[in-house]
Amino acid sequence: GYRDWRNRGYPIELPRQYSLDATPLDHTILASLDLIDTYKKQTKVQKMNLIFLTDGASHSINGKNVTTKRKDGGIEKDIQQG
Repeated sequence: GYRDWRNRGYPIELPRQYSLDATPLDHTILASLDLIDTYKKQTKVQKMNLIFLTDGASHSINGKNVTTKRKDGGIEKDIQQG
């Protein structure tokens, strides 16, 4: 069949809304750390395997949410760019 290598080898360019890029893999791994700890405590599991099925690409993590408890009991929230 016909191949147009300017379009990654496909004869018709895939519309942008149907592409599967920039999956939040790094974010998912970080979020799973707390979930794994909670799951292990609730089920008393000692060892656990976790598999992430991914396309291999991810967003970068550009910042983080920081929540700090003040001495007066108040809570301070901040977004730190990295």
